[in-house]
Amino acid sequence: MAQCVHRGHLVSVEGLSGLPADFTGEPPRTTARFAFIAGKLNHCFLAESQVKTFEFCDRSRPNFHSLHVLPEYGHLDVFWGTRAVRDTFPLILAELDKRH
Repeated sequence: MAQCVHRGHLVSVEGLSGLPADFTGEPPRTTARFAFIAGKLNHCFLAESQVKTFEFCDRSRPNFHSLHVLPEYGHLDVFWGTRAVRDTFPLILAELDKRH
């Protein structure tokens, strides 16, 4: 994690074969669709990182992935918060139901 924080993005630390040394040097090697869901008040993993990752993925496949930044949520309360059943879970289900 320290090396990724120092570089400002995800990097391969152990040089495993088949993985790029710098994950931002090329488009993602997957056809998977990502739904990024972040709490705006998350001080552990800043919502800005989800926004930047979404933008990176969106550049290689526009209008395919999605981003949801929940203004009144922090870190794990996106899943465990008292209003997650009302705010987050329907959002997750809707994303799982999307067909692309």
